[in-house]
Amino acid sequence: MAEAIPTGFDEFEVEPGVARRGDVLTVSGRVTAGGSAVGAGMVRVEFDVGGGPEYRIVDAIDGDGRFRVGVLTVETGEWSASYKQTDGRYAACRSEAVRVEVWAQGRPLPGGKSIKLVRTDFTDADGWASLMRAIEREWYGSVADVEVVDDPEFSGLTAEELMGRLPGGSLPRMLVVADTRALATGGHELLGLDLRDEPGRPMRFTADVLVEVQVNLDLANMDFSDFADSAGPDGIHRGFD
Repeated sequence: MAEAIPTGFDEFEVEPGVARRGDVLTVSGRVTAGGSAVGAGMVRVEFDVGGGPEYRIVDAIDGDGRFRVGVLTVETGEWSASYKQTDGRYAACRSEAVRVEVWAQGRPLPGGKSIKLVRTDFTDADGWASLMRAIEREWYGSVADVEVVDDPEFSGLTAEELMGRLPGGSLPRMLVVADTRALATGGHELLGLDLRDEPGRPMRFTADVLVEVQVNLDLANMDFSDFADSAGPDGIHRGFD
């Protein structure tokens, strides 16, 4: 399922109308698609002061398409709600340089600290089965301890779109993506995305070393960059000699 871009919002509100630095700005509304509520999903809220998002809040959209999010303001001034048709978003603006932007999206990825392996290609059942066998490799008595997300909701999503589906709260050290390349290549070259030090930084590694990467990240023995920087000439990490 592609990212759920709504056709509009309604009942969008920002309170209070005048806020001081450090006040909590409450952004609420109802997300619609084709004039009807989108149903359960998530909203991603970013506070932008001109140099990119200062921080992000992810919260739920209920079954009637409604959401309510509190945002700590970083600027004093009058706030008003305005709708930007591009990308299907609302912006609560003090000025063009200071705004809270709200995106509506589909269902979020599961929460929790465990590393997720998310399947995004559903065209190759044999490749998926082979990949699942490959990650069962034992390493010093351990096997990969990851949460497999095998859900067509995330079919076809890009790395950037998956990052946008991350829930709020504490996150694991890495997100692992089983995309078309991972299913099709002989070594099942998984895509790993850093979620801590350099959020969104990618690396490719073969499925048989997933256990090594997962164990060392979870124990904080190594950082994501240690694996990414040790890739071979072809850009793939295949373990340490």
